[in-house]
Amino acid sequence: MSGHGEKRTRKESAFMLALLSSGTIENAARIAGISTATAHRWYGREEFQIEFKRMQGEIVESGLCTLRGSMTEAVDVLRDVMNNENNPAAARVAAARYIIDRIDGTPKAATEIKVDVGLTPASILAEVKRRMALHSEPRE
Repeated sequence: MSGHGEKRTRKESAFMLALLSSGTIENAARIAGISTATAHRWYGREEFQIEFKRMQGEIVESGLCTLRGSMTEAVDVLRDVMNNENNPAAARVAAARYIIDRIDGTPKAATEIKVDVGLTPASILAEVKRRMALHSEPRE
């Protein structure tokens, strides 16, 4: 960084952004147009590390927000598969079981979902509705 309490220069900012996206100090230095010696010197400074970690945290938080926003869409897709009577019963049952497993708090990998031959789409839908009702009631 420039000096105690000073703002980053454009080159320092460019290096930090390049480092966040390129993964190596050498690549980031090349992208930012600085020498690798300067890049290593900046990278070794405590104030650089603090700012770099703050920026990394912002990127992670942004990614988590995006994922959270996609959860509703993912549930909608599962619900559409489950409720579409034109879909094969196995697909409908798999979607319903996936939802039920998540409501129960016992997530399983999609590859672990198996279709029970004795289950019917109607019985799965009834179970989904029952469990959704249980989890939608206010808790004390």
